[in-house]
Parts: sequence; C-alpha cells; structure tokens
Amino acid sequence: MTTKTTGLLSALLGGATLIGFMPCARAEPWGRSDRHGTIVVTQKVVRAIVPGPTLLHVYSATSGGTIFLAPFATGGDGDCSGSVPDAPSQATPLAAEQLLVLSVGPGKVACLATTADRPFELLWHSLREP
Repeated sequence: MTTKTTGLLSALLGGATLIGFMPCARAEPWGRSDRHGTIVVTQKVVRAIVPGPTLLHVYSATSGGTIFLAPFATGGDGDCSGSVPDAPSQATPLAAEQLLVLSVGPGKVACLATTADRPFELLWHSLREP
C-alpha cells in the first residue's frame, strides 16, 4: 500500500467512526419536552422568542431589553416587528441578572426588543402549558 492510499484509508475510517458515534438530534413534540435557546445580538433589534401557549423563563446578565407579547401569525421576527409596544404597561423591561417568568397565551408570541446599540444576550426556557 502506498502512503497516499494509507492516509486516505485512515481518513475515511476516522470519519466513519466519528459519524457512527455522533448523537442524533430529534425534535420531540411539545407534550414530551421543553424548549430552550439563546438570542445574541449586537445592536437594537426586535426578535420573536417562542409562540404560546407556554410558560417562558428568560434571563439576561445585563439590562437593555424588554419582553412583550404580539399576535401570532408566522412565529417569525415579522410578528414582532410591527408590534413594538409604545406604552410601558405593554412591555416588561429585563433587569440585569434576574429571572423573568411570563405566561404566553395561545395565539400570541413572546418577543424581545433590545434598547441599546451594544451586545446583548438572552437565555430562555419554555414549558408547554396544559
């Protein structure tokens, strides 16, 4: 066997081994699992987090964002873009290093609006409401 053939064979066997032991991701229905994620932005934005019905937990290490609910249409960022609340009673500001728990009803989507032109990170976790 030549050196080139041996190297190619080693690469193929190594790749096959990695693929064989790689865990497979599988989406679970809402009834059996919860959902979680991270939103990282570097400027002012409005983003959709998760549609209802759900119990949402959000956390940020810094202030500079608000959470609000918008009518669900597609579940994407567009649902939130036209619905940025003007009244402070419609939005909940995120305090630094505090957990916020919010109930998102059916037909609604939870949205994040950042208020500063700086990096912002939001950690979220949602549980399906019965």
